Parts: sequence; C-alpha cells; structure tokens
Amino acid sequence: MAKNAVLAALEDDGPEHELGHICCARALRRLGEYWYSFDEAVLGARLQYLFIMPRWRGMGYGAAALAAIHASLEKSGCKHIELNVFASNPHAMALYKSFGYVVDSCEMSRSLSPVPADEAVEDDLARDADGARPSRRA
Repeated sequence: MAKNAVLAALEDDGPEHELGHICCARALRRLGEYWYSFDEAVLGARLQYLFIMPRWRGMGYGAAALAAIHASLEKSGCKHIELNVFASNPHAMALYKSFGYVVDSCEMSRSLSPVPADEAVEDDLARDADGARPSRRA
C-alpha cells in the first residue's frame, strides 16, 4: 500500500542543506529523519541519510519519503542526486534501485592486524630497486 510522507524541515540553510523529520501525512507522527545537501552550481544533490525508525519499516514510508525528497529537489532545479548505501543493508539498496539508482562506484574496507614497527621498517629497507616487496621468509 502506498503511503504519504511529509517532510518537516528542522534546519534549512537555504537551498544548500535541509535536515528534518519524516512524518506520516495523516497523523503527523514522526517516522524518521533525512538530510540532503544541494549544490546549486552543478544542480546536483547528495542524500546524506534517510532513516526510517524500525517500527515503521516495510510499510512504504521510505519510498514515500524518497519521492518527497526528489520532488523537493526537483523544485529547486536539481538534475542529479547521489547517495551512499552500505552493502550490508539490502532493503535500502532495493529501495534505491527501485527508484532508478545505479551503482557507479564501490568503496571497500577491511580490518588490519597491527604490524610490528620493526617488521614494517625491515620491509621498507628490503625493497629492491624496482620497489618490489621481498618474499617472506619462514
């Protein structure tokens, strides 16, 4: 079932930034929060975050809020919007894809084990003229 969401701006720094609550259109109940920034020079925006409280997820409010954000930005002349979404959030990824968002970059990370300082120095000193790392000795 399609829902209606009202964006209630809390902070509006002109057309550049908007932060606010997402509310239910009928009861004006707070459902979540949003924040976006708009760069008038390039007519582009970045959705910094869109958060729906767990109790209200899966009911169409995220889609309604995203549609309302798009409409607000379009009124400002925005032609492009980007965002970041964690790969561990498949529901958000599906929502954004349903609105036509595509992956155009990929950020990767990993945990690092501490490297003893003397070992790191030895590696740096042992590089050959081509900059290749030496093979590890057992």
